Amino acid sequence: MHYSDVIKLQQLTGLGKKSILKLIQELTINESSYLGFKDYLFMLSEKMNRKFSVADLEKIQVKTEKILENCYNENIGIITYTDDDFPKNLKNIGVDSPVLLYYKGNKSLLNNTTNIAVIGTRNPSIDGFQKAVLYSGLITRKGFVVVSGLAEGCDTAAHLGAIRDKGRSMAVLPSGIGCIYPKSNKGLLDDILNNDGCIASEYEPHSLPQSYTFIERDRLQAALSAGLLIIESSTTGGTNHTYKFGIEYGKQIAASEHESFGESNMSLNRNIIRNARGFAIRSERDIEDWLVTLNREVWDETNYK
Repeated sequence: MHYSDVIKLQQLTGLGKKSILKLIQELTINESSYLGFKDYLFMLSEKMNRKFSVADLEKIQVKTEKILENCYNENIGIITYTDDDFPKNLKNIGVDSPVLLYYKGNKSLLNNTTNIAVIGTRNPSIDGFQKAVLYSGLITRKGFVVVSGLAEGCDTAAHLGAIRDKGRSMAVLPSGIGCIYPKSNKGLLDDILNNDGCIASEYEPHSLPQSYTFIERDRLQAALSAGLLIIESSTTGGTNHTYKFGIEYGKQIAASEHESFGESNMSLNRNIIRNARGFAIRSERDIEDWLVTLNREVWDETNYK
């Protein structure tokens, strides 16, 4: 299925990601991926018991052409579930997988097996921010890639730490590429790309973030990474979503243990450490030991599975 057809399908009212994914999988099984958009509409009309008007299709065509024009003008790549190089880690999450990704920069990072998500609250303590910078720099020096969400606070510190040590990082966005959130991180995003990094989103270019897209972004951060390092977070913070996805997807978890200005700011970290759901990180040596474990798991998976 051509990526332009996937973009068109995404614009059909009442058709969600899971339905499109199911259609793609059916086409692949039946070796019918050579069909055109009108064929897909016919199949959907029967499945959904509805008809699509000519006016609707014209609007979809115009919008799709605009999206593709933006991608061409801004050097934004498109990769779909049907492509051979679509990230295996995303296919591994089943129905949670996106059907399409927009990306800019180093495409190979999407399939990198040594990505580490470094995440946390938007309002970290000074110590938390510094540790995010320190640990992220160490992670990239050890050959891993830092993944985060370009948000304020811990995400910003994670990207800064990677860039400071000339390492690579990947930003997974809750908005479309071209819509920087927050706007203050425009320079940081440029630095990520200039350091052989990558930015990725499942939303069309320039689309604004919505409340639900932050949670959807969190699942991608978890899925694209071999492990998650939580710098500082409460049990009610957005980071908790990424943590839960990480547990569901079988990722290695680590949590920093340090002093913070607020008890609640570290409640998620304390729960993880207390319940032995992840590695306790108190120093750079702990990071190194954790990365050795992750490297061993990645090697085993690559060579024996």
